[in-house]
Amino acid sequence: MSYKPGGPEERCFFDSPPGGSTRELKGTMLVHTVVFWLRQDITAAQREAFNHEGLASLRAISSVSQLFVGRPAPIPSRPVVDATYDFAITVLFNDLAAHDAYQVDPVHTAFVARFKADWVRVQIYDAQ
Repeated sequence: MSYKPGGPEERCFFDSPPGGSTRELKGTMLVHTVVFWLRQDITAAQREAFNHEGLASLRAISSVSQLFVGRPAPIPSRPVVDATYDFAITVLFNDLAAHDAYQVDPVHTAFVARFKADWVRVQIYDAQ
């Protein structure tokens, strides 16, 4: 089978609960995942502020369809799992335009301005 851009292998599917059917997401949804490694010397209060005042504030951006915040899961160690980060967010956007609006939204730019000194590394994965 040869790869064809826009072909069926590029469709995005979400599984429904048991007994339900699989539904296909229409359009060009974008999944934006950002992984943060924070400075070792920040306090517990600064970490809490990063999470509850920083990351959580991004939910208020109108172009965000869904936003999930997490920390490394307590799963058994495996060679393919990187659990060295402190926080990760996964943001769902309806399309690329929504993602682009998020990047320049005042809530997002204020988050970056306030908290960028707290991280030593950020890694972003965008999938469509």
